Amino acid sequence: MSTDRTGGGIRVNVYGTVFKKALEEAAADAAAAGKNAANEALKAAKTADAAKKTAELAKETAWALEKAAHASSLSEEQKLFLATIAGESIGQGATAWAAIGHVIMNRVADRKHEWKEFNTVTKVIQQPWAFTCYTRQETEYVKAKKYLDNRTKTNELYEELIRVALPIYNNTTTDTTKGAQLYYSPDSMDPPGTKPLWDFDKLVEITISGINSNDFRFYKYK
Repeated sequence: MSTDRTGGGIRVNVYGTVFKKALEEAAADAAAAGKNAANEALKAAKTADAAKKTAELAKETAWALEKAAHASSLSEEQKLFLATIAGESIGQGATAWAAIGHVIMNRVADRKHEWKEFNTVTKVIQQPWAFTCYTRQETEYVKAKKYLDNRTKTNELYEELIRVALPIYNNTTTDTTKGAQLYYSPDSMDPPGTKPLWDFDKLVEITISGINSNDFRFYKYK
């Protein structure tokens, strides 16, 4: 009996040791697996964070490139041309915009009168007191120039102005003013009822359909 008990004790001790070792190995394996899982999760989190940052950077870059493309699609002179038209006539509609644009281009082309030395759009517009909105940097001019400098293509009014006026700048449309070089706005004269100090005997008035003569009156040299 003692031998059996002794033998049984030996078997129990052996089995206990084996079981304990198995448990320790299992625990070690589980810990290693857990550590690996944690490392993988951390790695995945870092990857996801990096991917998010990359996506955000790509979005910001795309927006910046789009903004730059919109802005750079207009030259500085074109923006000056468009802003001047806006400053002079933004509230009068497309027919008036076109007329003002043609007047600017007709002055550029004129080699006989007071604009003969101003052979570019920039020079014509920047001639002292040629265009009040530019000279005084009036509100409508400044608003238009600010939009054109940071163009987003979201302002329907200015985008329509661009569609109407750019062909005039590029000399790809018919002159609706029939050569007009001068204009003034009777409603804007101060005091009311006065006229510019021009020699009207040397001028012929041009009537443009769709433009109220109280808003603008156009002239060219005879």
